[in-house]
Amino acid sequence: MDSDPRQYENIGVNNNDINKIILSYLVHNCYEDTLNAFIACTGEKHPVRNLEDLEKRKQIYHVALDGNASEAIRLTEEFAPGLLDDDKTLHFDLLSLQFIGIVCSRKLDDALHFAQSKLNPFAKEQRFVDQLKDCVGLLVYDEPEKSPMFHLFSLERRQHIADSLNRAILAHTKLPSYSVMERLIQQTTVVGQYLSQEFSKVRSSVGNNFPSTQDSRARAAQIEFEGGDDGDEEEMNLLLEGGPAIEPEQPMEEDISDLHEMMSALYSEVQGLRNEVAELQEGLRADVTEMRVDLNEIRIDVRSILQILQRNAGRNLLSPPQQ
Repeated sequence: MDSDPRQYENIGVNNNDINKIILSYLVHNCYEDTLNAFIACTGEKHPVRNLEDLEKRKQIYHVALDGNASEAIRLTEEFAPGLLDDDKTLHFDLLSLQFIGIVCSRKLDDALHFAQSKLNPFAKEQRFVDQLKDCVGLLVYDEPEKSPMFHLFSLERRQHIADSLNRAILAHTKLPSYSVMERLIQQTTVVGQYLSQEFSKVRSSVGNNFPSTQDSRARAAQIEFEGGDDGDEEEMNLLLEGGPAIEPEQPMEEDISDLHEMMSALYSEVQGLRNEVAELQEGLRADVTEMRVDLNEIRIDVRSILQILQRNAGRNLLSPPQQ
């Protein structure tokens, strides 16, 4: 966070703590081979009491990531009974992933039967209706991978579902659902946001007494031109480093100086993020241009599919959910 990390060079870091953070990350993500190699190099104790559980969790994660949802569901029900009954969102995500696999095989009758028997019951809850319509709407297209719902086929979606399943299994087995490293990153992000908010409050309260960078450099140039004693030289060095040109009379002067330095580092990070966002926006514009289709025709086709399901299941997916 700080603009000059050298001030932390003399702060000791416990290697055992670092090793535990790494071990937690490897166990959480089922990197068994890397975990064993790391333990062999460091001499740390093995953190997993039951290796079979880690291997089973690894297997479930990878079959879900590969899109083999039916096998992921079977293994999950075998390893963590009741998990999918308790977590309907995760259960729906896995079933929709299985439906996508059937759609990819171009088996229309099988896809309709699966939607009717497995997905249609979720239409009773409003939170699933939009996702259900997206899934069923794929049946309209000869090449569903090129439809507006193409994101349902993405690796990112499979990654998200596999990660969610892994976290749910960890929680079900009374283990942390997030690794120590993830928690540290989350905490650092929250602290950065908090400091940014506090800095804005401090700057508002100080008002015109808060020196700008231009004022600071002008004052430094004046000291250099006029010459001065050691105190002036110290002030000039502080000014050139971006510190305050004058000492405000407010009691929070030390906080302002620290926040000024922190915000210099934050500004650089924000600039980098802005560049990344700009690149993403350009990519999205290109994707949207390629995906333009006749939406009215799509709505008609999707409604036709939903009417077929309604006749088969006796349930109108477009009607509001029953209370």
